[in-house]
Parts: sequence; structure tokens; C-alpha cells
Amino acid sequence: GDIYHDLGGYEQAIYHYQASLEIRQKIGDHNGKGWMFHSLALVYANQDVYDKAGDYLTQAQTIAEECNDIKLRRACNEIYRQISGQE
Repeated sequence: GDIYHDLGGYEQAIYHYQASLEIRQKIGDHNGKGWMFHSLALVYANQDVYDKAGDYLTQAQTIAEECNDIKLRRACNEIYRQISGQE
């Protein structure tokens, strides 16, 4: 999904992030789910779809706190700053 996202192929990026999210749910990769929620939030934020971005961001932030993942928390905070100035 990252390559599609970087190239502006947002629909393809979303498809791949969601597929990865499903796999991570099946294998119990809780922290990995947080990063996929973060990636989905970023894609939607970059498309100015702030309601969906916020929904995914909330889920990512919750997992970041549960897993005590400082890097994910910081990444989420960057998106929060991006969307808070736009809504």
C-alpha cells in the first residue's frame, strides 16, 4: 500500500492496507493493526476525507497506547496536527 500511496494511487493503497489489516487481525498482530489503521488514516487525510481519517486515527491511537508504541503515537500525532487545521 505504501508505494501506491506515495504515487497517489489512493484507491489501490486503501485496498492493500485493508487486505493487510485483515491478515493482521487473523494472525493476532495487534500492533500491526495499529499501523494499518494509521496508514488508512493518512490516505484519507491526504484526500481531505477527514471524518474517515479521524475514525482510523482513533483506532490507531488506541492500539498505540495499548501496545505502548511511542513511534506509532508520534505518527498519529502528526496526522492529528494535519487534520485539526483542516476541519
